[in-house]
Amino acid sequence: MAMVSLGTVSGESYPAMQLSPQPKVLTPMLQKIDNELIPQARKAVGEKAYDAALSQLTKLLHHKNINVSVNMDVRLGLQQVRISDGETGKRIVDLPPPAVVEVAERARQQHIGWLIDVMR
Repeated sequence: MAMVSLGTVSGESYPAMQLSPQPKVLTPMLQKIDNELIPQARKAVGEKAYDAALSQLTKLLHHKNINVSVNMDVRLGLQQVRISDGETGKRIVDLPPPAVVEVAERARQQHIGWLIDVMR
């Protein structure tokens, strides 16, 4: 319990009040929101949004004869999306771009090196 002192008001001294924390009220909707905010649920929500956006992108670009393919880079744990011309197969863009993949790889290598140094 927290103690809150009111101090003096108009020359009168008041005793400290004891405030107790109120229990968290969870309605079904608040519980659902609370569950979506935990890391695993946030990741699941993000993955669903990513899949939905990728599906929509594929549908939109298919009408323009543009292919969207998804590959998983197991080494980095990154999903890579390649957008290419449907007729020639020529690459239009890779998502994430190669520069971002390189930065992620360097960060991963440095992090692992840091972890090994700490463990010694």
